[in-house]
Amino acid sequence: MMMFADELMENGIQKEQIQFYNFEDLDTLAIGDIYQIHTLIKQRLVEDKPNYIFLDEVQNVKEFQRLVDSLYIKPNVDVYITGSNAYMLSGELATLLTGRYVEINVLPLQFSEYYNFIMPKSPNLTKTETLANFIYYGGVPEYVKQIQVGEKQADLFADSILRTIVEKDIFQRLNITNKHDFNKILDL
Repeated sequence: MMMFADELMENGIQKEQIQFYNFEDLDTLAIGDIYQIHTLIKQRLVEDKPNYIFLDEVQNVKEFQRLVDSLYIKPNVDVYITGSNAYMLSGELATLLTGRYVEINVLPLQFSEYYNFIMPKSPNLTKTETLANFIYYGGVPEYVKQIQVGEKQADLFADSILRTIVEKDIFQRLNITNKHDFNKILDL
């Protein structure tokens, strides 16, 4: 989302027309409930110009759908939301926002993107070696960055992501209480 905000500014959109809220940040969550967040966003809107509102990890806000709906109906507001858990990826959100959204899936790097990302940092690698690394390590951008630091660092990152997904998207969402046995199945 930050890259998109940067692109907007490169195309003439003023910084004042862009608002970014990360709801993993406790400072942002301290703003309050959806009504207080809505009031703050409204106060910062630039009249008679398009406004771009970015709500990152919005699922952390109780009743966020009402906040998104209320912003959506404003004529000069584009709302962009992200979420990294199963709720955001499910049909539940689509049902709540029916007809009022465009979903953009963020995918891993393709080989050509991986190659362009790696080559400045590893100019001695052949294309065949780069392809072998791509097949082995995959195309998750942050993992690729971490592998540049070291394989152990990258593996710690990947393990952390896996554990977060299991905890937030499986244990909490499905109310699994016997985590020990479930982890045995996953071999964690």
